[in-house]
Amino acid sequence: MTVTGRKQDGDEARLLGGLADERASVRLRAALAIGSAPRPGFVGALVERCAVEPEFSVRDMLTWALTRHPVPLTLPALLRELGSQRPQARSQALHTLSKIRDARAYPAITRALLTDADDEVARSAWRAAVVLVPEGGEAALVAVLVTQFGRGPLETRRSLSRALAGLGEVIVPALRATAEAADPEVRAHALATERLLRDPDSGFEGAVEEAKRVVALLQALASASADARQRAALSSGDAVPVPVEALVEAVLSEPEPNVAGALSWALARSEGSAAELLAEALGSPEAAVRERAVETLAELPGEGPAGRLREALGHPDAVVRGRAALALGARGEDGAVPALLDMVVSGHRDTDAADTLGVLASDGATADRVARAMTARLADTTTRAAARGRLTQALADIPGSVATRALTELSQDEDRAVALTAAYLLRLRKGTG
Repeated sequence: MTVTGRKQDGDEARLLGGLADERASVRLRAALAIGSAPRPGFVGALVERCAVEPEFSVRDMLTWALTRHPVPLTLPALLRELGSQRPQARSQALHTLSKIRDARAYPAITRALLTDADDEVARSAWRAAVVLVPEGGEAALVAVLVTQFGRGPLETRRSLSRALAGLGEVIVPALRATAEAADPEVRAHALATERLLRDPDSGFEGAVEEAKRVVALLQALASASADARQRAALSSGDAVPVPVEALVEAVLSEPEPNVAGALSWALARSEGSAAELLAEALGSPEAAVRERAVETLAELPGEGPAGRLREALGHPDAVVRGRAALALGARGEDGAVPALLDMVVSGHRDTDAADTLGVLASDGATADRVARAMTARLADTTTRAAARGRLTQALADIPGSVATRALTELSQDEDRAVALTAAYLLRLRKGTG
């Protein structure tokens, strides 16, 4: 086995171990990492953990991680769970199937599951069935669902009404027939569901309509039209709270700068773990994804994104390091100075880096530190002539006596181009250029 193979096996074992950790925060991070870098060997463990995980937030992340894996791997494992003796295993499998949205799962959602004695299993089955029912199968599904009117507490009844309302007008005949039932609880439930369907302002309909708008926006974010994607990004916000995971996924795959900017704006207004998800994307094997992730982090306000940018200063990808340094430097963080100097030396966005160093040098103490760091790079025998020239030019924007002394010495440099540049910059400083 290669070193790379052993490392991958070790990483996989570590993440699988994390799923069983006694700390919920560790399990959550393990599920997030697995979903960010899916592998076939994770599927079985994810499904098994769903069956026993006590924390809702971790279960939700486990479901997300499963949706990141290929359907041919996840679908068979989830379908097997529908026959489990553990209610949570059945419920979570149904929930995940509703997120995967593969219609091949629909025949497995049997009458027994739709009428399961466990309320959580039944609710998950209702939601999954409504999502997956094939065209023409709605009436048969409604016929089973209406037999559940009147069951359980308010939350269970709310779930059933919302599921039925999602099917649209096809539910009306069954609702009206059930409204004639002898049981007053059943009649009330059926009438409430029809009011929900007819009156957008009553009962649960506000939540149902909100969900529809979110789905529409998610569909628009995946549109082939850049204009449609941009409109969707600008429409997201307080009125239609699109999940932050969806916005992050969209921005990481967005090739159009204007649309990416709109998505960054939406992420800046959203609530959730955008910075953490974007930081995870910095580990992507795809350079384009890493670049989009750091560009988006750079646009997000607050200490959370800034902290992730500081971490990115040590990233192995020079593009990621550079963009993080530019963003932090623009925020006045002098910890970005070494990375900015690296950019000047390498020639990667050296003009932007020099400008940012000039901004940082507006503080006198920082100006002297920057000038000393530049002088050290100039004196380094491994620094090539072209890089020395760029460093000399960058000194133009650095005020203070340290920079002036450095330029004075450089005006006598044995490299004629460096000496001429330094002499010219000195004349400009004295107002004689």
